[in-house]
Amino acid sequence: MDFSIKRVQPETVRTACVVVPVYRNRKLSDAAQALDQASDGQLSRILRKSDFDSAPGSTLMLFEIPGVTSARVLLMGAGRNAKLDAKDFRKAAQSTLRKLVGSGITDATLFISELQITDRSSHWMTTQVATLAIEAAYRFDAMKSDPGSPARELQRVTLAAAGKSSQQGNFLDRGRAIGEGVNLARDLGNLPPNVCTPTYLAKQAVELGKRNRLRVNVLEEKDMAKLGMGSLLSVSQGSRQPETHLQEYRGESPKISRSSCRQRRHL
Repeated sequence: MDFSIKRVQPETVRTACVVVPVYRNRKLSDAAQALDQASDGQLSRILRKSDFDSAPGSTLMLFEIPGVTSARVLLMGAGRNAKLDAKDFRKAAQSTLRKLVGSGITDATLFISELQITDRSSHWMTTQVATLAIEAAYRFDAMKSDPGSPARELQRVTLAAAGKSSQQGNFLDRGRAIGEGVNLARDLGNLPPNVCTPTYLAKQAVELGKRNRLRVNVLEEKDMAKLGMGSLLSVSQGSRQPETHLQEYRGESPKISRSSCRQRRHL
């Protein structure tokens, strides 16, 4: 998934979906007002006839609004006004991004720069958008014999810029890294135990280390015993996985001992 920050106008930006906040009592954000003016009041008319309450987490998808270049407009509930706490912002952003993913939209532009997080910075908000977008797009198909036809994926997310900030791109990269890390953990948690063994975990850690130039140290049973990790070691007492893990994740051909019945490697 690609992320970017651009200076664009909500009524003319070329994207599959424009996302704009709406506050309580159907009060339009600045971006929503621009769409309302371009459509000769169409947004206001739709809101007056809807039950959209603008609470954080609520969304309303609109189609083919006249005067608006984007084929879709997604209204994002943003509470009483432009000020949200961190919890409500995450709730609003998470619901919005899940709606985009579930609708099969390939790219979207979010006009949320006017939102203010009372207990966090704007950089935190940028990081959260990237993280939540990666998490919303998560699918686990590894154990399916037939995953079916690939669904249309959210490929690009653009944040409409309110001003210049040379650091915003760094916070998008940070958010992407966090989201990918969360999804990797979800993959490992979803794998069955006969696949996600300590050997498998060690191999994943070593591969991550190679890709990111990190030093990885996989502890042997004797190393953990020296560190006093008795609780962890006791879990493996009944394991039937043979004493071959270190060779396996190094790519060597292990000699399997039939008498070995203890799990010898942990991560």
